[in-house]
Amino acid sequence: NEVEHGATLHLGFDKKLRTLDIEGEAGAAFYGHYPTWDNVIGNHTMVWLNPRVAKTSSEWRFTAGFNTYLSFASNDLTGDIQPLHFYPRATFEFNVVREVIVPYFSVDGYLESNNYRKTVEENPYVVPTLAIKPTSHKLIGTLGLKGRFSDALSYNVKGSYSVIDNQYFFVNDTTQLLKNQFTVVYSDITLLNLHGEITIRPNDSWKVFLKGNYYKYTLSTMTTQEGTTRALRDDDHPWNKPAFDISLQARYNMSDKILVSMGIYTIGRRYYEDFDTTEEILPLTVDANLGVEYRYTKLLSFWARINNLAAQKYYIYNQYPAYRFRAMVGFTYAL
Repeated sequence: NEVEHGATLHLGFDKKLRTLDIEGEAGAAFYGHYPTWDNVIGNHTMVWLNPRVAKTSSEWRFTAGFNTYLSFASNDLTGDIQPLHFYPRATFEFNVVREVIVPYFSVDGYLESNNYRKTVEENPYVVPTLAIKPTSHKLIGTLGLKGRFSDALSYNVKGSYSVIDNQYFFVNDTTQLLKNQFTVVYSDITLLNLHGEITIRPNDSWKVFLKGNYYKYTLSTMTTQEGTTRALRDDDHPWNKPAFDISLQARYNMSDKILVSMGIYTIGRRYYEDFDTTEEILPLTVDANLGVEYRYTKLLSFWARINNLAAQKYYIYNQYPAYRFRAMVGFTYAL
């Protein structure tokens, strides 16, 4: 009976006004929860208007505006869901050497609705009645450098610093007998993210991506789903969040007939809160995958995928191991 009814509306606009572009987005979302199972948020309604102006030349591009959100919850027993959110928004991009060295800077922010569908897609093992409060990304400052050394090699490196309220972390629910479902704890945090990526495309058939992220979380107090707040302990961590992740992917396209994809994914170790409230660690995760697709016609194709080629033992979440090895075959047909 834990049912969510959802509806969203997205609108975009872009109007040229002499030398300026007037652009932005507007929209609304409604997520309806039965009060018999959700006594934290209830029916949640969001409305947003994000206008901005932009000016572009051959050497630079500048945008400025703001993001505005109205958020209403029918329950909000914790009193944390504020109705009005305002975030500044600006970007600046400059061609030092056109398409070769392009520094950029941005300031942004938004309100994230943690609806039930999004939650269970991220973690299918949550307590069925879990309703997560919206997360406010109050400030996201980004400084980066991108460009290309040639038609075959491009790059993008950036660092971002974020101030986030009501960031949630999954922890095991210790009130249940098996303790094998998850609830959340909240913390107001700052997040430092360093990101780098390189794309190699030697010809039209091959494309290789190398991407990596480093994350540094700084936590404040911890608040439970029931609204109890406690001071941060020495053994508190950003539960189930890795310190880094790296991915290497390669794609091969033979005359748009045979498509081959290969990937190696590495996720750093993650802390999880054990049943006796002490810290435990999920170790480093390495997963290699392979996929092949044969396009027999424009309508019919056959495919095969192999996950975890090395049959590595690792855990998605505490108590939930991934498949050691999995192979799948299938076909697609489009009318």
